[in-house]
Amino acid sequence: MSVKRLSVFLVVTFLLSASAAMAQPDKPWKSWFGQIQLGYSMPQGDAGDALDDGWNISGAAIYKPEAWPVGLIMELGYQQFDISQEVLNIYEASGGDMDIWTVTGGGIWSTKSQGKVNFYLQGQVGWYRTEAKLTEPGVAVVPPVCWYWCYPGGVVGVDVVTDSQTENVFGGNLGIGLNFNLGNDPQIYLEARYQYAD
Repeated sequence: MSVKRLSVFLVVTFLLSASAAMAQPDKPWKSWFGQIQLGYSMPQGDAGDALDDGWNISGAAIYKPEAWPVGLIMELGYQQFDISQEVLNIYEASGGDMDIWTVTGGGIWSTKSQGKVNFYLQGQVGWYRTEAKLTEPGVAVVPPVCWYWCYPGGVVGVDVVTDSQTENVFGGNLGIGLNFNLGNDPQIYLEARYQYAD
């Protein structure tokens, strides 16, 4: 199975965030919210054959006026996976990984925020950039550097990229989650998200 095409992957994201993402604003200027997410990623399908589990981080801006049933979301994300040992053996490489950058936008709907726990759905489409690389161990010479004091430099171990491929593709995601109100605006939430990129 080639790692040069990423067809299907599932990202289950356990998110801890100080976020007002689903809160219903009580003032017009409080229609904008921000969120930061950190989670665990599990590739599925063909991608699961080529990649080990990884992690993800993302940040989003949400616009949700009180009168709107659905808000707008724009998100920038990053995911990192190690290439599986089976694929490394095929290419006779000692290491490798895949980075995925995403820029997506879409809609988000949530139940009213009067309760301590609220349910929400979100969906987005956008740009996915996949960068896969195979590496071998190597060495590099670091020259001496002086800036207020001197560093001696020397020889250090590095990963040398022996092969790489980058693709820009269209993708999307669907998410379902629960957010837990902590009082005022901060929230903690738990989300499962399915992502697809060709």
